[in-house]
Amino acid sequence: MENQTYSIASLHSEIVEWKELVMLVRDEIAIFEHQLGELLSSPQEMSVMQFAQHFESQFIRHKEVSDELFHDLKIADHNLKVALEKNPDLESVDGLNHFALRDRAITYEKLFNELKSNYRHFLAAALS
Repeated sequence: MENQTYSIASLHSEIVEWKELVMLVRDEIAIFEHQLGELLSSPQEMSVMQFAQHFESQFIRHKEVSDELFHDLKIADHNLKVALEKNPDLESVDGLNHFALRDRAITYEKLFNELKSNYRHFLAAALS
């Protein structure tokens, strides 16, 4: 497979977009955790408690993944900056590493959307 090159501006733009996604996901998880705390502040059936524990674990894990991805995005953005500082006339770079980061961001968003959907179904059922 031949390596393709991409403009630094477009790569930076995607990285910024993904960093914003991670920050949004972090905010949503904080809301979910608060909602879960509110739900568990009153007595609940055992099945609700088990699902709540499941979602607590999922939220913790997704926050860990968020931290890892955000860190890697910052590094990728920094690497673009360094490449540009070394060669101010540089307009494009090899996109191979960016493909892997893009795949991770897409997977991250997909998994979060699944988690959010499952959590909302659980919450709706628990509150009914």
